[in-house]
Amino acid sequence: MNQVFTAGQYMGFVFAQIANWLFLYLIITKNTMKIGTYRYLMISYAIFSIVYSIIEVISLPIIFSKGPAFYICVGSFLKYNRNLGIPLAKNFEVDSFRIAYTSLLYYSYDMFGNIQIRWSEWIGVFLVFLIMAFSILTMIIFGIKIFTKMKGASFLSPKTKDLNRQLFRALVFQSIIPIVLMILPVSILFTFPMFSLGIGKYANIPCLSAALYPGIEASVNIFIIRDFRRILMCTKRSRTFHLSTTAYSGVQRLSA
Repeated sequence: MNQVFTAGQYMGFVFAQIANWLFLYLIITKNTMKIGTYRYLMISYAIFSIVYSIIEVISLPIIFSKGPAFYICVGSFLKYNRNLGIPLAKNFEVDSFRIAYTSLLYYSYDMFGNIQIRWSEWIGVFLVFLIMAFSILTMIIFGIKIFTKMKGASFLSPKTKDLNRQLFRALVFQSIIPIVLMILPVSILFTFPMFSLGIGKYANIPCLSAALYPGIEASVNIFIIRDFRRILMCTKRSRTFHLSTTAYSGVQRLSA
């Protein structure tokens, strides 16, 4: 199972590099839309995703969940020797006596069986949930404001309105994708140990989804924005020819 997650992380890295470099190429060299300074924001998205995927594959995080705790360690060449406990060799062929890791433990039991709640862990997780909730709320508020502004912009030309709709759809998916692939899995990862529900190796699902996220986001943007999609699929823009009144009258006179 560990090999499956590791292979998925490497595949996510390759996918992210191809998709984001292609997205960056289309923005810089094949930008047929008049999107103005918004292109710089799109460029920043692509660059961030490229760097993020590199960091992800360099670190190759490994997560293991058991009872009211989970552990995160580095699975790549960056792991180093430290005299730490809780060996994970049985599940991931990683000896935690020899590598550094970080962990979260919500509560434990003393020698008499009394529960000892670790309030510092709960406060830290609460702050993490607060940050995620604030991110979602921010996206919802500004998404509604943008939609309302677009709906009331009757002075814009049909071409500009169509472009704004494409970019708005791209922003919507850019908001939904991290919620589904990152915020939701991480929330589950933090929540299950609260009820002593260890999910073992499956705690690595957030790592896998986080590795796939940059490539999926770039691919969705490419296929939502019509000009980029046409370039990628080698399809030409449809042309509509309008016959003017003068030309039509001339044709009538010639036929008479």
